[in-house]
Amino acid sequence: MSKKSLKLIDLTKSYHGKSVLDNLNLEIFAGELFCVLGPSGSGKSTILNIVSGLETQDSGTVMFGTKVLDELSPQSRGFGVVFQGLHLFPNINVRSNIEFSLRTSRYQKTRAERDCRVRHLIELTGLNGLEQRFPSELSGGEKQRVAIARSLAFEPEMLLLDEPFSALDRILKMRLADDLKLLQKELGVTILFVTHDQDEASLMANRIMVLNEGKTQQIGTYEQLFFFPENQFVQEFIGSSNVISGEVIGFDEQMTLVDTGDVVLKAKSLGNPQIGSKVKVYVRPEHIGYYSNQKGEFNHVIGVITSQLKVDFAYKVTVTTERGVDWHFYSTTKSSTSVGGVVEIAFSPDDTRYYVASLP
Repeated sequence: MSKKSLKLIDLTKSYHGKSVLDNLNLEIFAGELFCVLGPSGSGKSTILNIVSGLETQDSGTVMFGTKVLDELSPQSRGFGVVFQGLHLFPNINVRSNIEFSLRTSRYQKTRAERDCRVRHLIELTGLNGLEQRFPSELSGGEKQRVAIARSLAFEPEMLLLDEPFSALDRILKMRLADDLKLLQKELGVTILFVTHDQDEASLMANRIMVLNEGKTQQIGTYEQLFFFPENQFVQEFIGSSNVISGEVIGFDEQMTLVDTGDVVLKAKSLGNPQIGSKVKVYVRPEHIGYYSNQKGEFNHVIGVITSQLKVDFAYKVTVTTERGVDWHFYSTTKSSTSVGGVVEIAFSPDDTRYYVASLP
């Protein structure tokens, strides 16, 4: 396993006068599976292209261990790269595609050693029996495995993935994510991947950087981003929330009192709001339950069940208040109250967040 970390120091990049990366700083630890997550146009692929050497930053430094990479060619950096389009050679079979990088890189091994390496990767990536097939004869998941195996063939210290599973369905995506994590553990390679897909990020990454407009919004595990978002963008981008408009009417110790029109909620105090401030309150559906199931201090809302739909192993319930505000949450059991019945739901003030500034 490589003991080298990747450091991006004060990176900036602009295209046609528009900033794409704005003084970006990041460290990816050796052996880590790290994700850059963000919407389209946030600068994700630019980071990957700069690290791989396909693009040059306007200012700042890229280091791998103690080596400065800024002046090195892509080939000299020795990183494996899997692009979104995969770029498999259509006229050669799976085995030859994987072996290709061993013939063109600095991987100075005997024929027997190369054969052993290719066989090992075919085994690791589950491509047994497909060695003689051409790319046109493979499924999307199989092509993805070939591209990953080829990028790992010459034993790179880091693997770079651009939207690795974007063209795959969710079930196959989950399966390949598990396979990639096992493969990464087996080989000890550091992996940096970029995606806009939260499923990919949550399934694979040790840590995630949320990026927007070239700026770091937050870095942490998916759980940290989901349960403890540091700003409004992360709150809205990660997972889903009930978003309710309200007005600050007072304070109670560390909590802010927000009047939503239906009810006064206690919310976590963020920033320095003033009485009269217009705010948006955010509550995750996962934090809401029926009042009878709640313990301790809570916010509560009374409304009518307007829908109760089976989703996987839970019910997605919508409760609508007298003012017409919808609250969504999940319940593992179907309510004894049918659609049209009045219920009371509850959630902790600690799970109730608000922001004064609203996103456009």
